[in-house]
Amino acid sequence: MFSLFRQGINCVWIGLALLALTLDAAERSGFRDLFNGRDLTGWVDVNTSPETWKIREGVLICSGKPHGVMRTDRQYENFILQIEWRHMEAGGNSGVFVWSDANPQEKNRLPKGCEVQMLELEWPKLNPDKSGKPRHPGYVSGELFGANGLEATPDNPRGSRSMSYEYRCNGKGEWNSYEVVCVDGVVKLAINGKFVNGLSKSSVKKGYICLESEGSEIHFRNIRILELPPGRATPEETAPLAETPRLSTAAPEFDIRLDVASTGFDKTTCWVHPRAAAIPGPTPAVVMTMSKLLLSGSDVFYAINELRTNDLGRTWTGPRDHVDTLGRRPVDQDITEGVADFWPKWHAGSGRILGLGAMVRYKGDAQVPHYPRRTVYSTYDPATRQWSPWVTLEMPSDPRFYSEAAACTQRVDLPNGDILIPVYHRAEGSRVHAVTVLRCGFDGTTLRVKEYGNALSLSVDRGFVEPSLTVFQGRYYLTIRNDRAGYVATSLDGLHFSAPRPWTWDVGGELGSYNTQQHWVAHDNALYLVYTRRGADNDHIFRNRAPLFIAQVDPEKLQVIRSTERILIPEYGARLGNFGVTEVNENETWITDAEWMQATAPNPYDYTVPMQRGSNNRIFVARIQWKTPNRTWNER
Repeated sequence: MFSLFRQGINCVWIGLALLALTLDAAERSGFRDLFNGRDLTGWVDVNTSPETWKIREGVLICSGKPHGVMRTDRQYENFILQIEWRHMEAGGNSGVFVWSDANPQEKNRLPKGCEVQMLELEWPKLNPDKSGKPRHPGYVSGELFGANGLEATPDNPRGSRSMSYEYRCNGKGEWNSYEVVCVDGVVKLAINGKFVNGLSKSSVKKGYICLESEGSEIHFRNIRILELPPGRATPEETAPLAETPRLSTAAPEFDIRLDVASTGFDKTTCWVHPRAAAIPGPTPAVVMTMSKLLLSGSDVFYAINELRTNDLGRTWTGPRDHVDTLGRRPVDQDITEGVADFWPKWHAGSGRILGLGAMVRYKGDAQVPHYPRRTVYSTYDPATRQWSPWVTLEMPSDPRFYSEAAACTQRVDLPNGDILIPVYHRAEGSRVHAVTVLRCGFDGTTLRVKEYGNALSLSVDRGFVEPSLTVFQGRYYLTIRNDRAGYVATSLDGLHFSAPRPWTWDVGGELGSYNTQQHWVAHDNALYLVYTRRGADNDHIFRNRAPLFIAQVDPEKLQVIRSTERILIPEYGARLGNFGVTEVNENETWITDAEWMQATAPNPYDYTVPMQRGSNNRIFVARIQWKTPNRTWNER
């Protein structure tokens, strides 16, 4: 235990004054979340990386690598900060900065500010002094000190630092609660329900709040703030404004709200391929299709099912089985054919939902190898809420289309009702696929190919598959899957495309998305890519297919802007990546995905592996909520 020291009468007076002020302000305004439990809205990365911070079930997880901080998006003067934290490694090091300039020093990558220390209890033993003796125990229970040039007077001095009057912190794996009261240069710290430390006469009285990454994994939750009335901070006592990374001047701001439409599975099958279509109206109805996957097989899918919401996701009905119209059909005694990789979308010209997918052939519960695929389609009548029996698209008699499919395909609907549909295809005897965009007419019942563009090819592994198309400010963009990388190409007419090039970051280097699909999110003023990639502490995930990211695209350079990357759906041990994009209305775009409950080798069918990390076959709806209306949402 620390020795108990008598506090001076001045500190007692300040503490009482702060308490009275706190109670009065709390009654008037209340706390608000600084961390919403879903994404990093309100926070700005200063000098860490996209891999440093993850969110899992409402907990903010900091990997500790690299050293650095992220900050609030604005400064605070007088406030009460509540934050819970726990270290996951013995001797872990972290902290929170208040009244910070958020400007890291070259020597230690940390900013000027008042640091509220968060150390795991083993830190003094694991970080001995030069003589090999454990360091002073005062380090490990909420020390307060001015860092990198901030000056302050400690209540309970240990050199320039103020150490707590008693040990209050819990060790590795246990949660701790801090309340940090900051008023007019005075800081008071309560640890797990008791005020035990403080400092005063801070040379800075207004600045940013920063969370620290310093070498080891730490978790944060319930980060809340109560702003108090402004005080006496002069310009000289206010931290300089930090530069905020900006998108292009036209880029819209948006929030991400992560909902769960369904959870749980029967341990024999799991839900996959959830994709949705919005039926326009004052409150759009959203119809989401999905299939069951046989967990003990490889890409064995059953009939299309449907979930539906009439209140923008507050409630969902279903699943409703459409086995009669969107299920398997016998071909002969041993072979059946079904629908997979299905993507529904509202077709304004016909007033129906048109769903596209691929015909899949099975012998029993195994896919037939090397059969010719076909594009299939079905329509949904919003009045009867019925899907028509699936049919195959009649293709031109071109040898390139021996096998073809619009599988997991994002399409573009033109103003005249025609549809641009990207397909992947191969010639007979070939195992290498190419991509072509079809222009099709649709009368509400029959889909018909009118013309098609050039073939985009790559003689690497299986070639190009699963293309997705969008249009942005009069130009068409294709993103294409290859076994080794994702590719992008552009066109002025939607049919004839430039030579594809690999996706890269604007700061250099490959994006790292490979052997899986990418899709588009388009706003009037900015273009975004949704993808998975390597390098996100996700090598335990099949083909690195989680988390699911979104980032802005430079439409001229055809590069992903690294500083704009955000997580749409976190990783919980299961692969994602087979997802859909739905433009619901001018205010919301939805990304739908499901936890695919198979694992990696050597036990790919062991669904308990992703369950151990928290997966439960949740069907996620990541709702992008635009702060600037997306006026052209229904023009794609």
